[in-house]
Amino acid sequence: MIRAALYARVSTTRQAEKQLSVPDQFRQMRGWCNKEGFKIVAEFKDEGLSATDDRRPDFQRMMAQAYAKPPAFDVIIVHSLSRFFRDHLELGLHDKNLRKNNVRLISITQITDDDANGELIRNINALFDGYQSKETAKHTLRSMLENARQGYHNGSKPPYGFSVKNVQLPGRKDVKKVLEIDQEEAEVVRTIFTQYFESSNGVKGIAATLNERGIQNRGKHWCNSMIHDILTGTIYMGERIFNRHNWKTGELKPESEWIKVPVEAIMSEEIFLLVQEKLHSRSPAVSHPRRLTSPRLLTGILKCGICGSNMTMATGKGEGGTYYYYRCSTKTRKNVRLCSSRPVRMDKFDKRVMEALANIIFTPERVEAMMLELRRTFREDGGTDLKTLKRRQEALQLKLKNSYRAISTGIEIDQFFREELENLKRQETEVSIKISSYQDSPQAAVEAIDRDTVEIFCKTLRSELLDTSKPFSKQYLQMLVKEIVLKDGTARIRGGYFPLAGAIRYSAEKKKPITAKSVIGFNGIWRPRDDSNVRPLP
Repeated sequence: MIRAALYARVSTTRQAEKQLSVPDQFRQMRGWCNKEGFKIVAEFKDEGLSATDDRRPDFQRMMAQAYAKPPAFDVIIVHSLSRFFRDHLELGLHDKNLRKNNVRLISITQITDDDANGELIRNINALFDGYQSKETAKHTLRSMLENARQGYHNGSKPPYGFSVKNVQLPGRKDVKKVLEIDQEEAEVVRTIFTQYFESSNGVKGIAATLNERGIQNRGKHWCNSMIHDILTGTIYMGERIFNRHNWKTGELKPESEWIKVPVEAIMSEEIFLLVQEKLHSRSPAVSHPRRLTSPRLLTGILKCGICGSNMTMATGKGEGGTYYYYRCSTKTRKNVRLCSSRPVRMDKFDKRVMEALANIIFTPERVEAMMLELRRTFREDGGTDLKTLKRRQEALQLKLKNSYRAISTGIEIDQFFREELENLKRQETEVSIKISSYQDSPQAAVEAIDRDTVEIFCKTLRSELLDTSKPFSKQYLQMLVKEIVLKDGTARIRGGYFPLAGAIRYSAEKKKPITAKSVIGFNGIWRPRDDSNVRPLP
């Protein structure tokens, strides 16, 4: 019996309340499956999300199961193709990849054949869906702009300090939304402005004070960016700006396209402008702080093992003067009591990490074991080495040669013989294509790595890691090491085997020392994996 997964989606709450509701889509799809004799094994839904991209939680879960080997179901059923994807290029790509994994995409309202004509019809439908989506977005934005010009709120979550109030318009059934001050939150806003303007507290200090008092931002702890957004928000002096950024890309639009909507002010314009001057004067771009000479090697990959936040650079005073250390960003940005982790001296910890990488992780024995595991992974995923491919090509060419010889002797060619001959030709073409593309594949690079190549690479890398006369490239380190988790004095290092293999091959082919820029460029084809050095060698 064919296993089916149902997928339903609506873009807006208005759709969910009308004929395109998720329950209605599921009702129709279940009825269709019962009629066709399909067995429903999974149901997925996304509400309030657009189909112009794949940033949909249940869509991602469904596709992960569809691309699994073997897939969790045989077909994906949708009410219409626009529920699956509105972009015709993305729809075509997913449809092609699903078919490669033996999963079909079926629309119960747009039934098409599984041939070239059906594929053409699906692409045309998707093209019109994409056009309709763009037109709808254009008209929606135009309505929202007019709504903002009239002083109404367009329905997004109100900024902190405000709440949404529904107002009934004379002679109309629908209601409009306006912002009004939330007195409890507004008092916190006034405290933030007052503390920043009248005291020496910066955004970090204000966030820590609020968190210490148990005052939250709608259930969340305050952080530096939240405080900064309030201090720079023109809405608090009575002017809300709509259409300032592109909703999809986040890019700033020209000021001529902005819509300024008057609202009730929480702070006076004078205080707001004075705060802006103070923020500007304390900006690093204006005050020109002394640049730190430390390379901050591990920032971005060093994580706190207690709360999971990044560990970033901080400074401290000691008998020897100023020193640098890594500290959990939760303690730095929010409140020291929110995490129990301890800071570590930057210079000492960097040295210990580099020594561990040189002497424990990137040794010839361990790297060779990593490459052996990569080879196993390729073969388990269906990959075939070059020797096997060539043997298969020779066998197919021999069968084709014998077939052509039989034809030349006058043997009768029936339908079965024709089909077998076409099948042989197709297989031989596929194998030839695999052989021609094999040399540029990641699998070929891994298969070509031998013991001598690994030893030369590890020797070169070890020299780079332990050379204290010049800083090791942070960019290169972050390519080889994905994450370092520090907890209770123990660091757990995780990295990717694929980038490591790419670095080894590049070093061997170029016959020169490793450089971060060129190796990273070479590694654009390499897919990262969550491997760890903590597993034992095989």
